[in-house]
Amino acid sequence: TRDSVDTRLEREDGAYVFVDTAGLRSPGRRRRTAEKGSALMTVRALERADIALVIADAGEGFAEQDAHIVALVRERGCATALLLNKWDLVRARDDGSAERVASAVERRLRGLSDVPVLRISATTGRGVERIFPLIRRLGSACSLRVPTAELNRWLEDCVRRHEPAMAQRGSRRRPIKFFYATQAGVRPPTFLLFCTEPESVQPSYRRFLENRLRERFDLEGTPIRIRLRARHDNSNR
Repeated sequence: TRDSVDTRLEREDGAYVFVDTAGLRSPGRRRRTAEKGSALMTVRALERADIALVIADAGEGFAEQDAHIVALVRERGCATALLLNKWDLVRARDDGSAERVASAVERRLRGLSDVPVLRISATTGRGVERIFPLIRRLGSACSLRVPTAELNRWLEDCVRRHEPAMAQRGSRRRPIKFFYATQAGVRPPTFLLFCTEPESVQPSYRRFLENRLRERFDLEGTPIRIRLRARHDNSNR
């Protein structure tokens, strides 16, 4: 595939538009102008997609480039699933290939462990029936709107369970206080959190908040955007 091709599919549960794109090889291996153009069109297709199904050839293992593509589609804001195709061939080998592929996926997607993985075979149809239920779950996750009151109960519980590290300014240390949260958008779900010293909130605490959001509101497979905004603490004034 060179050009991105749209295919409309209507089912009892609704209409879908599938965009078949060119595969993405690593930049160093894109030698021809046409191949570079196809890669650009693939990236542009992600900008209008809600969900990306990344298909990897399990018969060849799970390489760094496969993991790079999964990370790329997440960065572009798409809810994402990984489909390991040709799983029938992997299972038939009976030489530990299945375990090696599974281990490679776990290792190379360590920072994206919420991405669902399906083992399928386009030839035999194994696992294919699970693709549409997965698409519906991802669609619900990336378009979820959380009521503000529920979101703030979640934030209060997070801070009670695990307070953020103190903010350091020169020799002074000050506590970081979170005040309230609101949702700013969907596809992907985007949340605004108001606090003191937003620039001092550690990346590890951001990850903690993101993980708790996924657990609380079932946001499997979708990227989450957390924006921290400053609000002054007037409690001592």
